Amino acid sequence: MSVAMSKLEPSNVEKTQPGGTRSHRLVDWLVTLPYIIIFVGILVFFHPLHLCAALVGKKLHKRALDWRNICIIWNIRITAGAHYRVIGKPYLPTNTPVIIVSNH
Repeated sequence: MSVAMSKLEPSNVEKTQPGGTRSHRLVDWLVTLPYIIIFVGILVFFHPLHLCAALVGKKLHKRALDWRNICIIWNIRITAGAHYRVIGKPYLPTNTPVIIVSNH
């Protein structure tokens, strides 16, 4: 049994983990701290804006939320290297909120 296992798993081949190769996992760990720091900074910056905007009106509050979401998306794109792609042209109603459920 051990002879067959040694043929299946040669010692000179780098074993990969479920998350990718060892070097990818190291990069993931190194990028995590800046991502978290920037994410918390975005939340800390926008929280007072949300409170003030909510007192003024719905339109200003929606703008503050939109800008916060844009900043979070750019944080994910820059620090995590994520890419977004929309396939097709969705016909979404403009007069009502929409919940989008995506499958990764």
